Amino acid sequence: MKQVKKQEKRIAKELKGKRIPLSGAGWEKWDVKSDKFIVDCKQTAGKTISLSRKNFEKISRDAIVQGKIPAFHLLFEGSPFPEWVIIPYNFFKNLIEEKNEI
Repeated sequence: MKQVKKQEKRIAKELKGKRIPLSGAGWEKWDVKSDKFIVDCKQTAGKTISLSRKNFEKISRDAIVQGKIPAFHLLFEGSPFPEWVIIPYNFFKNLIEEKNEI
C-alpha cells in the first residue's frame, strides 16, 4: 500500500471520518472527510511540500459549502516533528480559547 494511502486511512480513522478514494480524479478533491473536517493530506521524504493559494482557496470554498473546517495534514518523513496540521487561524484561535491556554 502506498504511504500516502496509509496516511489518509490513519487520518480518516483518527477523525472518525472516511477516506475519499481517487480523491484527485473525482469532484471531491480532498482526501479525508469527517463530520467536522475536510482534509487534504500531503507527504514527502524530501525537504519541501508545495501548497499554493489555489489549494487553500479550493479547500476553503468546499469546506464553507459543506459547513466543515478545511485542513491540510502534512507528513515530513524522517523529520523531528514529522506531522503538521494547517487550519484557518480563526479555528486555531477558538481551540486555544476553549482550552484557556496561552
